[in-house]
Amino acid sequence: STLIHYELILSAMRQFTSGEGLRVLDAGCGLGAGLMWFETNGPKSFDLVGHTISSSQLNFINNLPQHKFEAFLKSYDDLEAYGDDSSGIRALDVIYSIEAFIHSPDEEHTLKQWAKALADQGLVILVDDFLAVGVDKDAEDIQIQIFAKSWMANVLHTTSSLTEVAERHNLKLVLDRDLGSEYNINKWNYGNKFPDMAPTKRKSHQGWLGSKMRQRLMIEGKLTYRLVVFQKQGGVKSPNISKNRQSVQENNAGLVEEGECSEVQTIAENKQPLVFEEIVPEHRTGKGTQTRICIRNLKNRTCFETHLCRLDSIRRKRSTDRKKQYVL
Repeated sequence: STLIHYELILSAMRQFTSGEGLRVLDAGCGLGAGLMWFETNGPKSFDLVGHTISSSQLNFINNLPQHKFEAFLKSYDDLEAYGDDSSGIRALDVIYSIEAFIHSPDEEHTLKQWAKALADQGLVILVDDFLAVGVDKDAEDIQIQIFAKSWMANVLHTTSSLTEVAERHNLKLVLDRDLGSEYNINKWNYGNKFPDMAPTKRKSHQGWLGSKMRQRLMIEGKLTYRLVVFQKQGGVKSPNISKNRQSVQENNAGLVEEGECSEVQTIAENKQPLVFEEIVPEHRTGKGTQTRICIRNLKNRTCFETHLCRLDSIRRKRSTDRKKQYVL
């Protein structure tokens, strides 16, 4: 459900910002459904704007019931009107894109422009298709190639490979959710079945082919459907960062040295450290023999013994119906 998309995006906004007074861009706003939902269900303090490259979509939006959000006939890369790191214009706090980023002709350029338009700690929130780990977009996989052409999927990345691009523009990965697994999309959307690829007179166009190839790649596990959030590091300060989050960041500044893990437990002064018995490494052949295993209790030093059978003496025999097993 598209409504779940909006709820997930709003949840991410609240997780990483104050959730109030945000200046939000819908990058690829379509018919304005997302903007209308956020205006109706989100905080009234949101400043909402959308970009579309379709004049018919913009005309539809302009004829919607009365609303405060604005929409423009612009590429989502054209963000100069929202300022940048060096301008005095208020920057964007959030850029979200639902199944539109994949159509960018140049993801490097798009992320660069988005990062420039974002305030410090601003968010890029993507809900889109990603390649599964281990799938190579440059490999000669005819199914991937057909999907890319028919779906106009110019941006095919794993989360890791896209993160490498984002980090070049000071965008840090802070959230990665596999919505396909969380919401069992293959079952509920596709019935866990491969699509019927036989064309008909009414079903032979490019979009139909792209949707069928998308279904096939999802079922095969080559494609995943994810919510990915990047956070801008540096730039113009935003007044809409959570005060609690900002105070935590300020309080923690300088307390952890570079290369030191803040999660490691330490002991206070004048406290005795815990004593752990040294573990002596011992080579084992894996062939088996009677082996003595000691489980030591630190209080009474009790020792237990167990004898393992020789591994090479264990044989399995199966009956003809393969339902019974005997261990000699």
